[in-house]
Amino acid sequence: MTYKIISADSHMCEPPTLWVDRIDRRFRDQAPRVVKDPGDKKGHFFMWSTDYPHQASTFPHTQETLEKAFQDVPEADKHKITRDNASKLYGLPVE
Repeated sequence: MTYKIISADSHMCEPPTLWVDRIDRRFRDQAPRVVKDPGDKKGHFFMWSTDYPHQASTFPHTQETLEKAFQDVPEADKHKITRDNASKLYGLPVE
């Protein structure tokens, strides 16, 4: 079997069914998976990140980049993606 890996800035892009296909059957319902329509959970599965202080980052134009990237995203989802989800995952306070 031939596998192809597409690299974007040296990051591997795994197939969307990677975990569901390979995890033990007993745990498949808990495996990470691609969700096309999360219904009322939109914005819960993503976190925004930056490569600051690397030169390839958006710094010092991060705010403008975020505004452009999230222009069509509802305000509540913007907060989840850029702040709340990371806070919840890592146990960080939100100010």
